[in-house]
Amino acid sequence: MDDEGRVVVRFAARVPDPATGPLTWGQRFIWDAAASLAPHDEHMNLTLVVPVPAGPTVGEVAGAVTALVERHASLRTTYPLGDDLEPYQVELSDGELELRISEIRAGPERSVEELAARLAGRSFDLANELPVRAGISVEGGAPRAVVLAFSHIVADAWGGRILRADLERLLSGGDPGAPPEHRPIDQAAFENSDLGRRIEARSLDHWRSRLERFPRTMFATRPRTDPAPRYWRGELSSPALALGVAALMRRYRISANSVVLAALALHLGHLADIDRCAVKVQVRNRWGPERNDSVEIFLQEVPVVFDLDRGSFAVTARAVQDEVIRSARHARCSPVKIRALLDDLDTRRGTRTALDTMINTMGLPVAAPPPIPEPIEDLSAALAALRPGTAFRWTEKREVEGVRCLVISNLPFEDRISVLADTACLPPGDVRALLFGIERLVVHVATAGDEPRAAIAESGLVPFPRGPEWRRLGESWTDLEATAAMVADRAGLAREAVHLAVGDELVAYLAGPVPRREFDRLPERCFAALAQDATVALPDRFVLVERLPPPVLGADGWRRQPALAVAARR
Repeated sequence: MDDEGRVVVRFAARVPDPATGPLTWGQRFIWDAAASLAPHDEHMNLTLVVPVPAGPTVGEVAGAVTALVERHASLRTTYPLGDDLEPYQVELSDGELELRISEIRAGPERSVEELAARLAGRSFDLANELPVRAGISVEGGAPRAVVLAFSHIVADAWGGRILRADLERLLSGGDPGAPPEHRPIDQAAFENSDLGRRIEARSLDHWRSRLERFPRTMFATRPRTDPAPRYWRGELSSPALALGVAALMRRYRISANSVVLAALALHLGHLADIDRCAVKVQVRNRWGPERNDSVEIFLQEVPVVFDLDRGSFAVTARAVQDEVIRSARHARCSPVKIRALLDDLDTRRGTRTALDTMINTMGLPVAAPPPIPEPIEDLSAALAALRPGTAFRWTEKREVEGVRCLVISNLPFEDRISVLADTACLPPGDVRALLFGIERLVVHVATAGDEPRAAIAESGLVPFPRGPEWRRLGESWTDLEATAAMVADRAGLAREAVHLAVGDELVAYLAGPVPRREFDRLPERCFAALAQDATVALPDRFVLVERLPPPVLGADGWRRQPALAVAARR
């Protein structure tokens, strides 16, 4: 130990040479997510606290941590950039790891929490440092707990459970057995094999089929004045919700994920005034027994889109179940190719699709689900008795996030559900109302009936404010006034020189001195504007007319004007 309360250990894994290769699909998923949030991606880091049994010295605990790093390749893998500025992985065979030694001063629990916060509270430089930091909490020189902080690129929840079990054995002097045979470098090789490419091709086909049905956004509304920081996470602790979810799982023979997602979707459909819900669902791609004991990141996402039946919770929940099961088989593909696919679809359709809603229900069971009373009168009484125990709190506020709405739930194994929302779209009051609304709806369906509208109306959530300038084009709402103003701005014209006609297609008529070369580029320039404003649409056709028609002629005046030029978005 040096004078600053640190121990530096050297690890030497039993691999002949450093191994290099491309990132796995799961690694790239996390890499891209972290890069999109940088430099404020530290909230993606994970922590693990393992108590130290009585007896081991600091040196012996450091040896256990060293053995853990030697055992799992993902803990000693870095991610430098190649000449093409693309990341790749390097599995190190040896190196050094620093362990911080923290003396317990303010109570064991608080001291451990503070150590975990220090270790996880800054981003990892994945190109130049190990993706794990470690510390030992000591009291009077005796180790009390090991704290690990690691980048999410190291492991998913399943892998974190493996790390915990292995470290507990090592700290107790046990032998965790032979290291896992499957390593991230092996996963990358599989994904780039002929079989891996066939799996990827099928997954990309599924992505394409779903994205073609996505609304442009689930939050087609003018952004409101937002607090700072912009993103707030609210958490509802509700034993009643956990029991209600368990009851509906059994009644409808569906998963907890389907119950929660159906309740969420019906509320979002009410807010957005649309009949289709589109979300990203996180999926654990740990396929094959050889991956069961491997500490890797197999987490990816898949698009899920389904129609809402506002008259039946059961119909909506079963539609969710069918769609999630179908989609979960197609989550294995390169995030780089997904982005290219989305860009291609948006270019062909003249849209900018925002994948702005995500649900994560992939927590591991931490307890048995609550017992479900029978008959329904007993269930109703039990839920009524539990409702007063519901509590809401704000758990986090931060400035950046990759989606507008992120829902995390491990119901019914835990009694908590959280919503992280962009308050420019969902103000804090709506976040709170949404969580209580989900509870109210689930309890209502479990005890009173399948029809959800009355329970949703009681949530207090008011549909997004839209005036007469808004029109529904396909599955997406569009602000026609903002669209016309956008076209005028890109064409260099006054607002009154642009008229929009809505029918089988959206046509933009323009009157004014627009050079032909600039007019031909207008679809491209308007398409670029969609990235900044999700409330505007790209017209199907642009028609340049000779002169501004007299206002008395109205829309017919624009159509009767001789066309000087026509440009299509495709």
